[in-house]
Amino acid sequence: MSRSPSQPSIFKYLRLTQRSLLQDTDGSIQSEIISPERLEQHARSLATTHIVTQRPTRRCHLTARLRDNSRELSSAYRSIADALRKKQAIAPAVEWLVDNFHLIEDQIRDIRNVLSSGYFKQLPTLAQGFLEGYPRVFAITWAYVSHSDSRFDV
Repeated sequence: MSRSPSQPSIFKYLRLTQRSLLQDTDGSIQSEIISPERLEQHARSLATTHIVTQRPTRRCHLTARLRDNSRELSSAYRSIADALRKKQAIAPAVEWLVDNFHLIEDQIRDIRNVLSSGYFKQLPTLAQGFLEGYPRVFAITWAYVSHSDSRFDV
């Protein structure tokens, strides 16, 4: 898809952002934090540039990622709980994780039960790009998380 003169320069930024996300070796989803106005502009640009298909071009690995993330969170929880038993000082955010881990486990269980792999097959998927084969909603969420430092505010 060629860029028309009226399209914002955000398209160049998107390509650079996608490239930097792919080169991120630690697997984190981080990019430049942008304002709500710029985030809205980014969302509009994604809506116009995403090419979707109803037939996934490759297998979606979200359930495997959920399993891996669940293991990491459980491991972190056990380590933190052990530190608390030993009366070691922890940060308030870490304490929040311990106090609310049951909520996280509930969410993981709900995701496993409700969002089966069959459900993902019904969603429009990206036909190209670094998230090719993944549901479009995953790409939109990825962009939001990467540019908002995971801050969700109703």
